[in-house]
Amino acid sequence: MEGLRYRTHQSGKALPRVGWIGSGVASSLPFPAAGRHCDDSTSTTSNIVISSYVPTIRALIHARGRAMDVSSYTGYEHKILLGTMEITPGEPPLHGVRAEADAVKSVFGIECRVSHQKQTNAEAVLRLFPSNDMFHFAGHGMSDPVDPAESCIIFEKSDGASTPMIQDRLEVDRLFEANLQPAFLAFLSACSTAQNQQDVLADESIHLASGFLVAGFRHVIGCLWPSSDEVCVDVAREFYRALNITDGKGVKDEALARAL
Repeated sequence: MEGLRYRTHQSGKALPRVGWIGSGVASSLPFPAAGRHCDDSTSTTSNIVISSYVPTIRALIHARGRAMDVSSYTGYEHKILLGTMEITPGEPPLHGVRAEADAVKSVFGIECRVSHQKQTNAEAVLRLFPSNDMFHFAGHGMSDPVDPAESCIIFEKSDGASTPMIQDRLEVDRLFEANLQPAFLAFLSACSTAQNQQDVLADESIHLASGFLVAGFRHVIGCLWPSSDEVCVDVAREFYRALNITDGKGVKDEALARAL
């Protein structure tokens, strides 16, 4: 921060924004949490700047060039695709998913259109992306330690009427190929959605969050590590409350980072 001449925050002024691009294993460091967390110290990154992670300069330019900007729209109605997987084949149940869905829908109110897809498949979600500008997923995520392009969020599907449901994975490489209509926000409330465990490819920042960014989402919220089911509910609720998304105006870019 001192190198950027950001030492303290002057009261009454907006916090400057910083985009962090990590190298190697540093790409998974919690940059926004850096600082002295003792006594009443304000010498922390979160008190001085608003932080965002950037996979690469190229990915940032690509996303900014394709993605929609609704910050100047008056009376803009956000259209939210809410995908939830309380029960996932082969994975432990997530009892907080229902509460998270209820919290998200209650915050949005009646001024935003919410399409809630429960226990659905990956193809159905991909088909609905073009008609929505925001996507919130609550369920299981997985970071592949061998091939990060196989990292995924997990839905379900059936091979036939008499067979049990099986996992249907929406992987990073499918997102790279999707070439979706530009959208505004993807909130991936699942484990390891911004984690790359492949040391050899650590500099490539290949994970679900970067996949959604390349696919056309202007902003993506993910998790660097395995996440707590209960904590996900609270984070989602407070994040959307802070956005004040039902005020009849499009959300400004800086409001997203500030809310998080």
